[in-house]
Amino acid sequence: MPLVLFLIVFIVVPFLEIWMILWVADNVFGGGKTGAALTIGLLIAASLLGAYLLRSQGRSVWRQFRETLNAGRLPAREVIDGGFVIVGGVLLLTPGFLSDIVGLMMLLPPTRKIFGGWVMALLSTRVTLAFKLADTGLRNFPRSNRERSWDYEADDVAEHAQDTALAPPEPPGDDEYDFDFETQRPE
Repeated sequence: MPLVLFLIVFIVVPFLEIWMILWVADNVFGGGKTGAALTIGLLIAASLLGAYLLRSQGRSVWRQFRETLNAGRLPAREVIDGGFVIVGGVLLLTPGFLSDIVGLMMLLPPTRKIFGGWVMALLSTRVTLAFKLADTGLRNFPRSNRERSWDYEADDVAEHAQDTALAPPEPPGDDEYDFDFETQRPE
């Protein structure tokens, strides 16, 4: 799957972008030097529009992000909107009509909300799945609905208390090594 995605992003999409630029220059603007100049002008205008929208929508999303944080809520939607604004701005700055269309859709708030809803649904499914896979065994936590199960009795604990780390240490016996601190070797 990563190889297919790599081929699509770095081979198919640029090929389609170049083909569409040439098609617009030839069929929409009549071809020749005039068609090429008008197509390049249109691409530059799209990049300038992308820079303007990136600036204005970026400020708007940043303001919403700060308001959400100040209200004490988690800014999940605002983070996703910020990601769409950044990616959309980059796509509009990139020459090509397909990238301009996708970038414009990511920068405009109505379509950004649609994309954001899809991403939130995908992320919430993935996060839920991650929590299910990373079950840490905290089902016996006091607020849990399940009953606690204990593997030991109080008498067993008292009987083996000296084996635990909390038991007082025993003084060393005569059979322990006596160290010479100069050489660190037993006598």
